[in-house]
Amino acid sequence: MTFCPCSVRVPSVFRPCSVRVPSVFRLCSVRVPSVFRPCSVRVPSVFRPCSVRVPSVFRPFRFMKKLLIIHQYVLVAALLAIGLQAAFYFFLLRPRQAGHAAAGKELARMQERLAASNWPQDADKLQQLLQEYRLQLKGDQSSPGIEQQTASLLAQASRMYDEKIRELYGNKNDFYRNVSRLDFQEEFNRLQTRLQSQGITLQSSILNLTEDTISAYNYQLMLQLWTLEAICKRFQASGLQTTNPLAVKARGSISKAEIRLLALQAFFREEKAERPFLLEFPVAVTLYGTLEQFLEFCQSLHSEDVFLALRNISLTALPPAQLKADSGGLAENGVLRLEMVCAGYYQY
Repeated sequence: MTFCPCSVRVPSVFRPCSVRVPSVFRLCSVRVPSVFRPCSVRVPSVFRPCSVRVPSVFRPFRFMKKLLIIHQYVLVAALLAIGLQAAFYFFLLRPRQAGHAAAGKELARMQERLAASNWPQDADKLQQLLQEYRLQLKGDQSSPGIEQQTASLLAQASRMYDEKIRELYGNKNDFYRNVSRLDFQEEFNRLQTRLQSQGITLQSSILNLTEDTISAYNYQLMLQLWTLEAICKRFQASGLQTTNPLAVKARGSISKAEIRLLALQAFFREEKAERPFLLEFPVAVTLYGTLEQFLEFCQSLHSEDVFLALRNISLTALPPAQLKADSGGLAENGVLRLEMVCAGYYQY
């Protein structure tokens, strides 16, 4: 290999300074392989420092940079005040305005209805009528009102049941819990035997009740029996009969009483109440007797200890076997056929 007078290019990293060698001392141009050359290294973009572009919503307003700090506070307070006013209008004032408009329409509608009715439109007269109606409802010291009369009547209606409950069971709660089916059967047989000894034969198909009747509430069956017993006791005391005295009886035949227990009625104060506040036990009976006996029977239904209501009454005069005149010369009334529904009431 010969030396030629040529320039040799040394990498810059190895050159401390730029030295120009005379051409007579230069060797030939030697090219260094690339593996020994210092090369530029390209760094990945993820490791490069880059400029981060902040969204415009997070940048402060440019014009606020030129404002004083007190001006910025005033601007923020103004924006908050506007937001509060908007919230006050949409959430408080606007619903009140809608309610006021609806109330105005309702008032106009009520005024139209009042003008079409017979009620006076004068406030003083309406107030006077209100006081009168309140007096009728509440009453005063001299005369009880409707509320007091209703409470007294309800207490009187269930008084005959309360006495039996107090005598046999002590109180109402024990009566509801302790009445068994065996108690009902014993009471039914006792009543049937007593009435049969007095000439009143009960037929199960007509009565709608037997000793084998099953109910989820045994105390209601007991109350039905007590109602039937109270009604039978009073029409017997007045002289009314369960059979027609004018009818010809066949020898050996047994006349059966037309007594039927109807379905009880329950009265509720509220639709979702667990139990009713009042029970009605209706009994349909067909009796025979005179008008005086019927009036005596009606009077015996109401007393301090008994309250039995007459719901339906049908009176039919049967043709008499022979005409008789009374002291005034008028024809006497014959036997009446009385079809009625009597009911007892029990208050819880």
